[in-house]
Amino acid sequence: MKRIIFTCFLFGPPLLLLAQAPTKPSFKSAAVVEHNGNTGTLTANFPRPLAQAVEAISQEYGWTVDYEDPPYHSQFDLVDDTDPTWRANHPNAKGVVRVSGGLFRSSFPEPSSGNTEEQVLEKLVADYNSSGNPGKFAVREETDGRYAVIGVSRRDESGKDEPVNALLDTPITIPVQQRDAKTTLQLIVDTLAATSGVKVKLGTIGLSSNPLQEAMLTIGGANVPARTLLLQALDDVSRTSPHFGGIFVWNFLFDADTNAYWLRPRSATKTETDINGRQVVRFIDYPRN
Repeated sequence: MKRIIFTCFLFGPPLLLLAQAPTKPSFKSAAVVEHNGNTGTLTANFPRPLAQAVEAISQEYGWTVDYEDPPYHSQFDLVDDTDPTWRANHPNAKGVVRVSGGLFRSSFPEPSSGNTEEQVLEKLVADYNSSGNPGKFAVREETDGRYAVIGVSRRDESGKDEPVNALLDTPITIPVQQRDAKTTLQLIVDTLAATSGVKVKLGTIGLSSNPLQEAMLTIGGANVPARTLLLQALDDVSRTSPHFGGIFVWNFLFDADTNAYWLRPRSATKTETDINGRQVVRFIDYPRN
């Protein structure tokens, strides 16, 4: 059985990149998941193939998984992506780059055969780490039933692996008070940027309505990892928003052109077969007591 998982808005780059980047016909907008007995096979083809794979496998099984880039910076992890026509008209201007990933395949034991979510994710990440694609990653359990695939290594200017710390683990301090969710998330990323010295931007959530402006949160703390506050904020949005009862996950993507991270919350989804045999994608509901 073959299922195509559609990638939506999470990889949206800044508008400058969209204006200058050429079409890449060899890349796929979706990863493909195939099933053969107790073995699943995933094929991704994208500049960030592991991010595409994580979204696909999460949607296939209804898992809640966050994804985080390492801060790519060398020629071994990045490739020029300047549009040739634009370059011809601007021969001396700085161009744009993209992450230099591409094709990635992984075979893993099906969860239905007794393997846990963590074991499947560990196999996926291990296969990626030996694939030659940019970065090395690790799987971390953030809360019960929620995992993160985190960039822990990049290649330096000589091509050697260079360990990096996860930026979201940086301790930050924000006052405890009530705010709407969008203001809370903006404060988290702004404080993280000020504390770490790394630029961090808040992306959009890609929904027609905006639960980040509907939900009111009361969170904060002193010297608390940014990840902890982010998890609490998104959990509270799911729990208190009057019009959205789904779960939010995030993609934390590094843009080498602006030397900045982009935090992009997105709704967790699952692919199911409806009564007419059609494949449909639905939001994963937040668990209620």
